[in-house]
Amino acid sequence: MKILLVAAILLVQPSFAQNHSTFYFSRFGWSLELPSDFKLVSSNTTESIKESGQELLEKSSCKTINRSDVVELITAAKDTMSFINANYNISKKITSENWLEANRQVKATILISYIKQLSYTPKIKSHNIFIDGVKFDEFSVDFDLDQGQVYHLVYLATFIKGHYFTITYSYTDAATGIEIREVLNGSKFKK
Repeated sequence: MKILLVAAILLVQPSFAQNHSTFYFSRFGWSLELPSDFKLVSSNTTESIKESGQELLEKSSCKTINRSDVVELITAAKDTMSFINANYNISKKITSENWLEANRQVKATILISYIKQLSYTPKIKSHNIFIDGVKFDEFSVDFDLDQGQVYHLVYLATFIKGHYFTITYSYTDAATGIEIREVLNGSKFKK
C-alpha cells in the first residue's frame, strides 16, 4: 500500500525507455546530464500514473486537482523508488507575485495526502537552495517504509521565465540521493 501511495502521489512510475544522458530545455535555458543508470520514462506510463495519482490526491485532500496546465519536461527513473521529474505550469493564474502561495498550497496538499494515507506525520523540511544561481524552495518529506527503509521525496519549486517550474525527485538509498543532487547541482541555467 505504501509503495502504491508513493507512486500515485508522486505521479510517476518508471517504464524504462531509451538511454539518453544530456538534455536541454530551451524555454528555460536549462540543461542537465542524467547518469546512465537513469532511464527515460515513457509519456504513456506517466500519463496513466498521473491519472491514478490525481484521483488519490483528490480523495485524500478533498480538493479538485487540475493538472491540465502542467507540462512535463522530463521524467527519468533508476528504479521504482528513485526518479527525477521536471514540470512547468502554463497557467497565467500563477504569477511572479503569487507563485509562493500556489507552491504553499501544493506542499500542503502533498503533506495532507501523506498524513491521511499513512496515518502518521512524516518528517518534513523546507528551505531555500540555489541551483546554478537560481533560487528554489525545497520541500522534503521523509517517511518510513517496511524493514527500516526510509523513502525521501524532494520537491523543488521556483518561478522562472514566466512559469512556475518544479523538479521532484525521490530515493531510498543515500548513494542515489547524492547522485541526484549532483545531477541537479551540475545542471545549468542559461543567463
